[in-house]
Amino acid sequence: MRTETIKLYIFAELSESAQDWAIQGYRALDDEIPWADEWRESLLKACEFFGLNCRDWSVSARGNSYCDVSMFSDSIGELVGVRAWKWLRANYDRELESCPFTGYCGDEVFLKPFRDFLERPTMGLSLDELFGDCASSWVQGWVDDMEYQSSDECIREYLLNADYLEFLASGEQY
Repeated sequence: MRTETIKLYIFAELSESAQDWAIQGYRALDDEIPWADEWRESLLKACEFFGLNCRDWSVSARGNSYCDVSMFSDSIGELVGVRAWKWLRANYDRELESCPFTGYCGDEVFLKPFRDFLERPTMGLSLDELFGDCASSWVQGWVDDMEYQSSDECIREYLLNADYLEFLASGEQY
């Protein structure tokens, strides 16, 4: 019979190089943030609310990210500048005083170009282009979220607070 004794450490007790190893190991565990469904639901509800057709989308921290949306009505999607602004004011102004979608931050990320346009309309911008900007904003918000979640800073903070995780002296999770 053989008995071995190993020493286990919480993240804060590891050397700097072992902490770096632990961060890299944690980053390799998961490619998608746990709240990805909330980001997806935010887009779906925004499209439903505005009557948009979401033809295709893909979001990845490591690849090509995009979202292709358009108005269901071509004639409305072609409204430009002040005419677009007046149409939006007549149809959506009051409902958007508070977020009407999911309550998740992705809603506000989607709405930022919309709200900016309502504050100061861009003369040559059509509604289709505006909602394309909203979709691009949503994509960038999700990508930024994924990039932050996989950053050394975020992982270090998580591991420092996860005192239930144990590591070997090398930084390998036990």
